[in-house]
Amino acid sequence: MRTVLTLLTLSAAIAVFVNCSPKTTGAITNSTQTETIESYSDEQKVAGKAIWLANCEKCHKLYATTSYSLNQWKNILPKMTKRAKLDEAQALAVRAYIYTNTGG
Repeated sequence: MRTVLTLLTLSAAIAVFVNCSPKTTGAITNSTQTETIESYSDEQKVAGKAIWLANCEKCHKLYATTSYSLNQWKNILPKMTKRAKLDEAQALAVRAYIYTNTGG
């Protein structure tokens, strides 16, 4: 009986964990629109580079945009833009610069 109860508890915990984990898609999304690499303007890319240069080196060395893959940057940038206290427009500009210059 104890084994059955343990298995049921473990199964329930796994089900909750799987259902609560974030779902990913191929598109880059934010609260107002779906972003694609092609949707970034040249102005956003230029502004993103300036914001990246001005903010990121305050806490750590600047990593080359090619240091990480696009998927790795997609995991890194949400945390870092929040930590840097960037607003949504600034975060979008940084994403525009980084995502279009990852090299793969």
